[in-house]
Amino acid sequence: MFTPVMVAKYAVNLTIAATVTSAATTIITNNTEKTEDDNIVKIPAAVVGYVVASKLRARSDAMVDKTAAAITKFKNRKDTTE
Repeated sequence: MFTPVMVAKYAVNLTIAATVTSAATTIITNNTEKTEDDNIVKIPAAVVGYVVASKLRARSDAMVDKTAAAITKFKNRKDTTE
């Protein structure tokens, strides 16, 4: 079963991959005569995006865990301002 934290980790990983893929596509098209629609641009850019996301996965997962812990702590705190 998927927990909200697992879904968040997956979403962050895909966001990193998509952002890096977009940047790689821009770099390739700006420095060559190819367009964004060419497979010779799409495939290497996607590979670069997923490799970078894979390398950053340990750090991004740790950030999601830390954020989830902070949210849980915030939800469970008691109001002591009486």
